[in-house]
Amino acid sequence: MVSAFLLLSILSKVLVVKSSQSHWTSSYKQELLIAIVVLQIKATTCVYNTHHKDDSKIPLHIGGFFGIPDTEVYTSIPTIVQTAVDHVNNLTGILDGYELRLRSGPRVGVNPASALCLLHEFIYTSPDILMAWGPLFSKEAEVVNEVAPVYNIIQVTGANSPNLKNRVRFPLTIRMSLDEDLLNPARAAFVRHMGWKKVAIVYEDIEYFRENMESLAITLQKSGITVIAVEVVNNVDEPIVQIHNLMRHDARIIFAGFYVDSAVKFFCELVNKTNNFFGSRHVWILPGWFQDHWWRSAVPDVICDVHKLYEVLGGHISISWMNRVDNATKLNFGGVKPHPHHMPFINAILNDDSELKIRHHSEAYDSIILMALALNESLGTMYTSNVSANQIHATNETASLLWNNAINTDFIGLTGHLYINESGFRCQDDLIIYVYQNQGGRRVRVLEYINGTGEFEVIQNRSFQWQGPYTPVDGVTRELQHKVVSSKLRISLFTLAVLGLVLAVGFLFVNIKFRHKKVIKVTSPHLNNLIIGGCVCLYMGVFLIAVDTSELREKLFVTMCGGRMWFICVGISLAFGSLFMKTYRIRAIFVDAVTKLRKIKMSDSRLITYVLALVVLDTLVVWTWYILGDPNSVIKELQPENSTILVVDGREVLVVPIIRYCSADSEKVYVTCLYLMKGLLLAAGVFLAWETRSISIAELNDSRNIAMCVYVVALTCVFVVPISNLNGTNLELKVAVIGFCTIAANTTVLCLVFLPKIFQLCMTKESEFHISLMPKTTRGARVSPQDRISKLRLELHQKEALLRKLIGEYNGAEYYKQLCDQRM
Repeated sequence: MVSAFLLLSILSKVLVVKSSQSHWTSSYKQELLIAIVVLQIKATTCVYNTHHKDDSKIPLHIGGFFGIPDTEVYTSIPTIVQTAVDHVNNLTGILDGYELRLRSGPRVGVNPASALCLLHEFIYTSPDILMAWGPLFSKEAEVVNEVAPVYNIIQVTGANSPNLKNRVRFPLTIRMSLDEDLLNPARAAFVRHMGWKKVAIVYEDIEYFRENMESLAITLQKSGITVIAVEVVNNVDEPIVQIHNLMRHDARIIFAGFYVDSAVKFFCELVNKTNNFFGSRHVWILPGWFQDHWWRSAVPDVICDVHKLYEVLGGHISISWMNRVDNATKLNFGGVKPHPHHMPFINAILNDDSELKIRHHSEAYDSIILMALALNESLGTMYTSNVSANQIHATNETASLLWNNAINTDFIGLTGHLYINESGFRCQDDLIIYVYQNQGGRRVRVLEYINGTGEFEVIQNRSFQWQGPYTPVDGVTRELQHKVVSSKLRISLFTLAVLGLVLAVGFLFVNIKFRHKKVIKVTSPHLNNLIIGGCVCLYMGVFLIAVDTSELREKLFVTMCGGRMWFICVGISLAFGSLFMKTYRIRAIFVDAVTKLRKIKMSDSRLITYVLALVVLDTLVVWTWYILGDPNSVIKELQPENSTILVVDGREVLVVPIIRYCSADSEKVYVTCLYLMKGLLLAAGVFLAWETRSISIAELNDSRNIAMCVYVVALTCVFVVPISNLNGTNLELKVAVIGFCTIAANTTVLCLVFLPKIFQLCMTKESEFHISLMPKTTRGARVSPQDRISKLRLELHQKEALLRKLIGEYNGAEYYKQLCDQRM
C-alpha cells in the first residue's frame, strides 16, 4: 500500500494543475486541501475487496464507492450492486469470456475524505479499474469525480447535483440519476395548484443546493410566484439568524435544501429557539430523497425533542420522480433478456414497499448493466491495444472508447427506457413525478404530476392530511376592499341634491314665465338663467362625487372623473361668473353712471358673452387634461382600520381599504390652471362685493343679496378646495364636507337671488313698481360718508338742473317783455 505521504504528493500535483483552471474555485481548493490532510491520517486504514468466481475468464474490474449512511434505504445498495454484477456474469451475450469483478472499500458514511482514500487505492493498487459505480451522494461525487478523470476512470454515479453537468470539471461522469432541476417546474406547478402565491427558500451553503435553489427561485418567479426570502445557512450549527429572517418575512410555505444531518440540526434549532414558527400554519417542502422518519437520525452534539420535531415535520411535502419499468417482462439489456432465475430478485426490487428503495436500487442495478454493455461494445479494441497479463489498463484511449460506447447505450432496465446523451446525462421520456406528504412518519404519494400540462391528478383514495382544519395558506391575505361612502350618506346627498334640482327648476320656471315683469326684468333674467344652470351643474357634481365607482371599468371611471371635473368647474363659472357680472354692473351703474355722470353700456348679451368665455376656458382645460394628459385610475392603499386578522374558510384575511382616483401626466399643470382661473374670479368677485357693500337699492332688489352670494361662494370654495385635494383615509368625511357644503352654498345662492324677486313679485303691483337711485335709510340709521356724499352730489345735480330751468324761464320772460314794448 502506498503511503499517505505519496498520496499527499499526488493530490497536491492535481491541485496545482486544477488551480490554473478558471473553474477551480477557492472553496474547492480548500475542500481538497482538507481532504488531503485527513487522508494523511486515514490512508493506512483504507481497504478494498475483490470479488471473483471464475479464474478461467478474463477479469474486468470496476470500482464501487459505497459511502452511504447507515439507513434502511441505502445499506442494501452494495448487495444490489454485487448481485447485478453476478447477474451480468451469468448472462449469455454480454461479456462472454469475461468476468466482471467489483472492487469496493469499507461501507462508511458520506465522507469525501474516505472516498478520496478509496480512489487512491483503486489507482495505486492492482488490478486497474476501468469504470466505477458511485459515489451516490453529491457531496462525495463533486470531489471524487473531479479527480478520477485524471486517471482515466469513468464514474457512473447516482448523484444528481446540477454541478455535475460541468463537462470541464467532470469530463468522465455519467449521471444515472435525473437532474434535480427537472423537478423545478413540478414544484412551481404544485405551488400554483395549492393556491399559494408566495414562498421562501432556505438552504445549506453547499454548491449542490446553491445551484438547485437558485434555479428553483428563477422558475418560481417565471411562474408568477413571489419569493419573499432566500436564506443561505453558512453554519448549520447556528442557523438562528436565517430562522429569524424567515419569521420576519412571515414565511409560511418554505422550500428547504439540506442534507439529512444538516436538516436535523436546522430543525432542532428551530424547535429549541422558537415557539410559533411551526405547526399547522407552516409547510416545509424538503428534498425528495429523504427517507421515512429521517429526523430520528442521531446527530452528535444535537439534543432535540423528537415529538416537537414531528410537530414541525409531520406533514412536510417532498416532490420526487419515479422511474420504474411498468412490467418486468419488458426488460431488455441490449437484446439480452434476464435469466428466469434472476426475476425473483428483480421483482423484489420493483415491488418494494418503499419508493425510495425502488428508485435507488433500480438505478444501482441499471448502472451495472450500463457499464457491462459499454465494456461489451469496447472489448475488441481494448483487448488488442491495452492488455497485459490478461488485464486491461485504464488509458486515455480506453476511457475515450468506453465513454463513446456508454453514451450510445440504449436499453430497457429496471428504471425504464434508459439512454445517455452526449453530455453523459441520463435521458428518459416516461418520467413520472409525484408529490408526497409525510403522514404518520411515512412518505405517502398524494398527487401525480401530468408532465407537459402542468396539472396534477389526485392518487385514488389519497389526500393531504394537515395538522389544522384547513389547508395552510401562504400568509395573511391582504384583501383589498374599495372604500366607498356609506349608504346613509349617499342617500342623504342624493336626496338633498334632488331637492336642490327641484328648487332650481322651480326658480327657472318663475324666471322664464315672469321675465317681462319689471320686478324680474330689471335683475337681468338671462343672467339669472345662467346662475340656475351653474347651480344645476354643481348639484350634478354632487351626484358624481357620492356615486359608487368601485365596480366601474377603467375607461368609464376616467370618463366619470373628467365629467365630475367639468360639472364642478362649469358650475362655478356659470353661477359665480354670472353673480360677478351682475355685481360688476351694479358697481358700474352706481359709481360711473350716477356718481361720475357717465353713460355706460352694460347689456345682458355682453355680460353673457363674458360668462360663456369662462365656460369655454374651463372646457378647454378639462378637454386637454382628458385627451393629452392620458389620465388613468390609481389605487391607493389605506391603513387598515382594524388590524385584526379574520379567518375566512381557512384563509387569514386582513382587510385593506383602498381608494380609487384619477391621475394624469402633468396633472399639476392642469389643476394649477383651473385654480388660478377660479381664484382670480373669486378674488375679483370678493373685491366688487366689498366695493358695493353699502349700496341698497330696494327696487333693484338683488344688489346686496348678490354681494352676500359672492361671500358665500368664496368662503365655501376656500373651505372645500383643500379638502377635495386630499386622498386621505377618511373618505366619508371628505365626501360629506364637499357634498353638503356644495349643496348648502348652491341652495343659499338660489334663495338669495330668487326669493326676494318672488316676494316682491307677489307683494308689488306692476303699476306701482318704480326704480329710484336714492338710497333709502331708516330713521336713526347711520349713513356712511360715501352714502352722504353720493346723496349730496345727487341733490346738487337736481338743483343745478332746476336752476338752469328757472334761468331759461327768466330769459324767456325778458325776451317777451321787450317784444311787447317794440309793438307799442
